[in-house]
Amino acid sequence: MVVKDGVARERRISVGVRQGARVQIISGLQEGDQVVMSGGLGLEDKAKVAVQAPKVEEEEPADEDEPKAAPKDAKDAKGKDAKAGGKP
Repeated sequence: MVVKDGVARERRISVGVRQGARVQIISGLQEGDQVVMSGGLGLEDKAKVAVQAPKVEEEEPADEDEPKAAPKDAKDAKGKDAKAGGKP
């Protein structure tokens, strides 16, 4: 569904590559089209809708394999200065 002038309109699209929550749109949409992203289940063609601002995407979490820097004043169990990502 796309929204134009506060009215939902059914639109046929063709999809390409899917990767997680991302989907490539091959055809059926034009730049600037407002797409119904949530609350569209059961939404009928030509229904009146209220457009809300999109949610801001959160940054992806850091890779768990990357070493994390120890705070400047961090100490290991023996009271020696801790080193980031390595053994004391």
